[in-house]
Amino acid sequence: MAPAAPAADDTGLNAFGPPLNALQTKIADPNWLVAWLMKPSSVRPGTIMPDSGLSADEAQAIAYYLWTTSAPAKTAGSVRGGDARQGEKLFVTRGCRGCHAVTAGESGASNRVPNLSGIGLKVKGDWLFDWIKSPRRYHPQTAMPQLSLSDDEIRHLVAFLLTRKDGARDIAGVKFSPGDDTNNGKKLIARYECIKCHELKGFPLPTPAYELTADTGKDAVLKKGRQMIAYYNCRGCHQIEGSGGTIAEFLERKTFAPPTLEGEGARVQTSWLVHFLQQPATLRPWLEMRMPNYGFSEQQAKTVAQYMAALANVEAKDEPIVPAADEATARGLRRLAHFKCIQCHPATADKQLPADVDPENLSINLTLAKSRLRPSWIKDFLTRPKAIAGTQTRMPAIFYNTEGVAKVDQPDKDIDSIATYLLHMTESPDVALAKLEAARKHEQQAPATDWSKMDY
Repeated sequence: MAPAAPAADDTGLNAFGPPLNALQTKIADPNWLVAWLMKPSSVRPGTIMPDSGLSADEAQAIAYYLWTTSAPAKTAGSVRGGDARQGEKLFVTRGCRGCHAVTAGESGASNRVPNLSGIGLKVKGDWLFDWIKSPRRYHPQTAMPQLSLSDDEIRHLVAFLLTRKDGARDIAGVKFSPGDDTNNGKKLIARYECIKCHELKGFPLPTPAYELTADTGKDAVLKKGRQMIAYYNCRGCHQIEGSGGTIAEFLERKTFAPPTLEGEGARVQTSWLVHFLQQPATLRPWLEMRMPNYGFSEQQAKTVAQYMAALANVEAKDEPIVPAADEATARGLRRLAHFKCIQCHPATADKQLPADVDPENLSINLTLAKSRLRPSWIKDFLTRPKAIAGTQTRMPAIFYNTEGVAKVDQPDKDIDSIATYLLHMTESPDVALAKLEAARKHEQQAPATDWSKMDY
């Protein structure tokens, strides 16, 4: 049985906020900064930024220090030409909605992820362009991923986000008052320990959100993994330990949502997952949504892979692929053709879909099986797809029904044969079948074979 999902406050994450450097480049209105310092929970309900009880004078002093000690930095992008309507669509189709709420009072996927309902009052458009384009350039430890977006798509997103101006009344009565001495603000920053969460030039670095220790015990592996899952809000897109997958609520076609990660550790080879987390690749090119790049180090990727393996009660290492005789691989190819698996599963490196194919009817590319999947999982999945992937899966129960009764003459042999072929496939099944047919005709001078009608 999988370990119970941790409570929302049971991850042990430290508070960790954005840098406070170069605020003149980021903040559109210093009045916003004063209002935020006075009462963050009023400007953005649900924020983890605490209300420190600053007086108006203290908030002004800190705002003045932060504003005057952060010279404007040059921005690389221009937001001219963005279309807010296209940006609103992209905000959902590219997965942003899995993390961020854009309506006042609405809860996002995590209280660590900001509600963007008032972002248009807070930040400058050029800064926002640069942030979306390369978030780690401004904040190296950010949980915000690098998205695969063109400059025009970023402009559309910025145009949409700048329309989100909820909360104007909260800052209407606040006026930034430049002072003549920054020392008071600097002292207040030290007194209220702002630097425990925020990086600020001239102060010690803050405590990281989490720390990856060398402990490899299962409890430690689960704790470290849960901290990373919480910090990077993986549940915004994926279901993990019984919760998550928020983005699916906003998609017109639920089957286009990112996959569940329940049982991921038992499904994929550990080395593949470690590599994928460091360099995400496109697994289903017909979908608009892509796995973004979080800039994980090898240690971070291994931590998540070990966590997934621990949840699935398997060892965090690759399962060996046993060599197979040519005849066993050939039989698997023939059975794959017999059951018409490639009607739903692409099996070529071609990323373009035929014009008459509905992408909702497609599943993962079979060419990925031998590098991505554990041999034991392939066989288990073919044996009981509904039990492994859930009743919502479109994968039919071909070999056994849900009660475990055989539906074909040699179910176990067929399953073994198909798994063997997938793990040793070197070319498209269509190409391999054509070669088999050519060899058969040459040897027997027989008519073409309809593999789907062969009797085994």
